[in-house]
Amino acid sequence: MDAAARRLPAICALSAAGGFLLWQALAFVRAGVFEYPLDDVYIHLAMAEGIMGGTYGINPGEPASAASSILYPLLLLPFPGTAVQRMLPLVWNFAALLALAGLFGGLIARSGVSRGWALYLALIAPFALNMPGVAALGMEHSLHALATLVLIIGLWRFLRTGEIGAALVLGAVAGPMFRFEGMAISLLAAAVVVLGGRRRAGFLIALGVVIPQALFAAFLVVQGLDPVPSSVLAKF
Repeated sequence: MDAAARRLPAICALSAAGGFLLWQALAFVRAGVFEYPLDDVYIHLAMAEGIMGGTYGINPGEPASAASSILYPLLLLPFPGTAVQRMLPLVWNFAALLALAGLFGGLIARSGVSRGWALYLALIAPFALNMPGVAALGMEHSLHALATLVLIIGLWRFLRTGEIGAALVLGAVAGPMFRFEGMAISLLAAAVVVLGGRRRAGFLIALGVVIPQALFAAFLVVQGLDPVPSSVLAKF
């Protein structure tokens, strides 16, 4: 990989960051104040504040499964009820956006396309895939997309070399903990590993995917709630 190709991850990340900052600037000019475009972000912030107060829910002493993600409310725990906590969704999404775009830029660098096309793709891909727009929502979607891309990279490496690396395992386990529908691709990846001749490793990955979900469902039941978050059930 030449020097120009090695710069593509940074170029892609900077392009995504520019789109994100432009989005925030335009939104602030239009609204005159910083706000997240979805009320779901504030629900997750309230869940985090409730957890810090000793209740898995929004109201003190009243358990509720209002969060659509296992991990995301936990990432919002620091500084409950403060202006700093209110900015945590922005910080996490911006960090995930940079990592996501950087990894995508790395894939472009290894794709074998010409230098001109590679530069064009690195600049335009974040906007074509709406990476800045998704990150601006302030929800867990960018983190889920990052975990999914890590999983895909790890799975592609396994298909090419037969090696099960940290990317494959971490991506498979983390994806469903950010978004429940991530179980589909994670279990599919585990099945691919099994079919690739690594049965024990594939089953262990599947267990790593399923066990956290089962434990979380058991936790909800102990709280007197349905085993699936209400925000997920409402979409069915």
